[in-house]
Amino acid sequence: MKKKILSCIMAIIMLLVMSVVAYSKTDDELRASNQVEFFVMEADGTWWSMTYSANGTIGNKYLNEVIEGVQLCGIRVDKVGEYRYQLIPETQEQFDLLCGYETTFYTQILKLHSFLRDVESPTANERIAREKKQTEEKKQAEQKQTEEKKQAEQKQIAFEANTTRLKNKSTDRWADVINYYIYDNGNNTFNTVDYNNKEITVSTYNSSGYKLLDTKSVPFELEKFGGFYSGKKYNYIVFGQNNAEESDSKEVIRIVKYDKDFNRLAQASVNNCYTNSPFDAGTLRMCENNNKMFIHTSRTRYLTDDGLHHQSQLTIILNTDKMTVENFLGDFQENHVSHSFNQFVIHDGNNFVLLDHGDAYPRSVVLNKYEGINPEKWLSEYYGRTVLKYTPVNLFEIPGKIGANCTGVTAGGFECSNNNYLVAINSIDHNKVTEYTSYEMKGLDKDERNIILLVSDKNNTDTSKVKKVYLTDYINKNKLGSTPYLIKLSDDRFLILWEEFEYTDNYNCVDNGVKYVQVNGNGEIISDIRLCTDLQLSSDCQPTLIDNNLTWYINGLDEKKFYTLDLNSALITVKANGQLVNFDQPPIIIDGRTLVPLRAIFEALGATVDWNGNTQTVTSKKGSTSISLSIDSNSMYKNGKAVTLDVPAQLINDRTLVPARAVAEAFGCDVDWDDTTKTITITN
Repeated sequence: MKKKILSCIMAIIMLLVMSVVAYSKTDDELRASNQVEFFVMEADGTWWSMTYSANGTIGNKYLNEVIEGVQLCGIRVDKVGEYRYQLIPETQEQFDLLCGYETTFYTQILKLHSFLRDVESPTANERIAREKKQTEEKKQAEQKQTEEKKQAEQKQIAFEANTTRLKNKSTDRWADVINYYIYDNGNNTFNTVDYNNKEITVSTYNSSGYKLLDTKSVPFELEKFGGFYSGKKYNYIVFGQNNAEESDSKEVIRIVKYDKDFNRLAQASVNNCYTNSPFDAGTLRMCENNNKMFIHTSRTRYLTDDGLHHQSQLTIILNTDKMTVENFLGDFQENHVSHSFNQFVIHDGNNFVLLDHGDAYPRSVVLNKYEGINPEKWLSEYYGRTVLKYTPVNLFEIPGKIGANCTGVTAGGFECSNNNYLVAINSIDHNKVTEYTSYEMKGLDKDERNIILLVSDKNNTDTSKVKKVYLTDYINKNKLGSTPYLIKLSDDRFLILWEEFEYTDNYNCVDNGVKYVQVNGNGEIISDIRLCTDLQLSSDCQPTLIDNNLTWYINGLDEKKFYTLDLNSALITVKANGQLVNFDQPPIIIDGRTLVPLRAIFEALGATVDWNGNTQTVTSKKGSTSISLSIDSNSMYKNGKAVTLDVPAQLINDRTLVPARAVAEAFGCDVDWDDTTKTITITN
């Protein structure tokens, strides 16, 4: 064997010194001599070549499959004939190695020689079959992994895109038009209204399982989408178009009225409104009462002498029976706000009330209460038109230069209780800012923002009397509270939701989850602040009450992702001896019984807690009383005596939850349940 290998090597070395201008042997000669030829072409058309005994491998399918296109030390090998292969160097270094004065052509062939000898081995076929199978399995696994990775990346991209939008919207200078809406039909179904690229799609879902029941398209009108509103009897969509020519006769806004099945009924055309571009640098919200609707939005105005199209709010008062506009829409309305970067409107039971986020006149979060015709103004001073009266209140004055677009504030919700107006905002620490400009807030290292609730007495317009309730302490904590949502649960109970972001550096954030808290009509906190890590807020869809669940959605790549906060359990509050009990896991209701996290409730009652993980048993002592209970057991033991539980202790999200009433009464406490406020009151 050694002599055979040595003779092969000597033969190769002898062949390396040969340079020819034609193939060393014809195909017939190679076949006859049972040889294969390897060659490398030089730039001048000559080539190095050598022949090598095939040793019975000629025609071996595996040999042919492997040699064609393989890499020998990075050099491609191509089959050019039945018995002839070309070595193709792809770099100058490879070419020099093969064809230079210090050629190593023979080393490449020696590697091929070893391969050929291996192919000739008795177990070659078995190895070949095994390797081919392994190669195919590896290929399939890699394809599957690639596809799974692609899908995961797409989902992550969609998640990050929404998170980015949400985070950015929480710090943007101005709001955007709302594109996604959800509303309850009152018959165990709900609708979503989606605007996307001049298409409006209405989808109907089952409230219980989010099963899609029906989809319809609503014809798009004009070039811009303004907003949607679901009224008591009718639906409304607002369209718009730019007015570059600044013509008073051009239709700039169109309000279309539909029945509840989205059959078109009527329209109101809006012109002569001093508007160059509607819905610009702001949003649009609507509110109706009887046959009157307020549409509160934004606009860029006609060109002024300074060469600019300044922005302001635009308020339209619509008679929904006649579909006619009832108020002046020109250059300066009575509730003028410049610039207005976000707009809200509600009806407080007596009046329509507007809210704007202004950066100039005024530079504040400002409330304007509509009070009808102004009897103090002479009509002649206003070109004979009816003059309206608004009472303004600056709820949150913003420091900085008038008209500096960066304000460090975003507004997210506006509601009213029996006695107060409530506004949810986020805000930076303005003491850190040295200068506000239209593009930055100088002196601010990172955009940390607290969640703040503004409370203003309905009958007191004194700005100094506005109460500011700070719900978070994010400043200097590397945290940012998103633009909050404010949900009205009743006239005296409200829910505030926001997403908590935490900075990993000065620019990038991670999403910690959704936090929420209850407040009463006076802005007083009436629950603990809870965190849900499995929820994600939408940057566009307002959470809405549907079958006593708070529901919203995020438009994904292929379908909507619905999120639900079950208010039956999410709003449960526990007070022990007058103090709120804070839970890291929300209580739940099972079979009419409220279960709460064991450690929090036991410690609130002044009892010790001991947990045995092996037996999944908790033991608690207070004074002379000792109780113990186990996961999934309907028996609780008080001083060794069994007490039957209606609902056993449960393990939820790695937290042990126990029946609140049974545990509290076992320690001799009084327990009271208020179904209206979802509050358990425990007293010793």
